Amino acid sequence: MKATPKTLLWSGEAWYDAVSAMKIPENKWTYVAFTVNNGTVKIYLDGVEQFSGESFPNVFKNKNDVFALGVNYWDVPYKGMIDELKIYSRALQSDEILTEYNSNVN
Repeated sequence: MKATPKTLLWSGEAWYDAVSAMKIPENKWTYVAFTVNNGTVKIYLDGVEQFSGESFPNVFKNKNDVFALGVNYWDVPYKGMIDELKIYSRALQSDEILTEYNSNVN
């Protein structure tokens, strides 16, 4: 049985998977954003919310916490390009994410 492609956000602290059924397309610029606010995680692709879930651990609770992008313990690491990585000190609202996406489209 072939696995269904998906976008996954994972935290090993509490073994929580945030899964979007939308696959990030290959060979096409795609805007990806995620927010974590008081345990609520949201994943956005091209400015549109694709997933929302509760009880997600705080990814950046201490200044020495580790954040890995494009890799986990059991899959092949991401092979591609990442441009304009931004990390904010707060969770952006959905309208802010859409505005950010639209400012990068053109």
